[in-house]
Amino acid sequence: MSVLFEKKKKNPDYTVRCYLTLRCESACSFCSAQVPQASAERKEAAIPADVWAEGLNRRARYAILAGGEPFEYSGFPELIGLLDGGYKVEIYTNLRQDVAGFVKAAKRPYQLLVSLHPGTDLIAWRKRVEILSAAGHSLRFHIVRAPGYEKLAAYLTESGIVGKYQTALQGDQRSGPKSAGPEANAAHPAVRCTSKIFLFGPEGYRCHCVHKMVSGEVFAQFGHISGPDRDIETWIDCNEFGYCSGCDNNIEGSVYDVAT
Repeated sequence: MSVLFEKKKKNPDYTVRCYLTLRCESACSFCSAQVPQASAERKEAAIPADVWAEGLNRRARYAILAGGEPFEYSGFPELIGLLDGGYKVEIYTNLRQDVAGFVKAAKRPYQLLVSLHPGTDLIAWRKRVEILSAAGHSLRFHIVRAPGYEKLAAYLTESGIVGKYQTALQGDQRSGPKSAGPEANAAHPAVRCTSKIFLFGPEGYRCHCVHKMVSGEVFAQFGHISGPDRDIETWIDCNEFGYCSGCDNNIEGSVYDVAT
């Protein structure tokens, strides 16, 4: 049995990560949230917007709205209109969806982390950027160092986004020590994972990690977005180390040692 133990990072960090839906029109091979591996049934799972809003407003701490693609969550405009303005909310999006409903519903400024992927209609994508910026929302951008990224990087420069907004080129997170697949799993086939991330899946239940959330493994004992937060007081025995998502940032190799 291997043990993952904390060295530096707060565990948990108390960020409220909400995977509103696992639906996404993209099927990126490098998806750090592993959404392409989700079943069709999982992609249809969802809870009402007012349930998300009540849980987030009651916690009133930094929240990330992600997916899948949050703009594909059917209750997204309603949710955006229900969130209070006393805490930061950041939205992870590829910005391939229409933003008119979002702009109309928003009663407060939002932060958006926008990814740019191969195959995106760049003219329509840039128009959405301009609409959101004009409406007072803040944006930052990133692309993944995957096949075709050079063209996207050149576009960000030529279009003036580089220099006006914060931009980043990120590595393919599947190459990390906890995301390397069979090789990493063979080295550590059973671990005790001490991650205490506040991650809520599309049914609203708190999940131990992105990988288990996408696969449908629900830890109801850890609570629901509609209820109080609960401490995770012990480790989780796991035999899927190596298939961790890059989003499971409480178990980064640089933050946790893996000791046998």
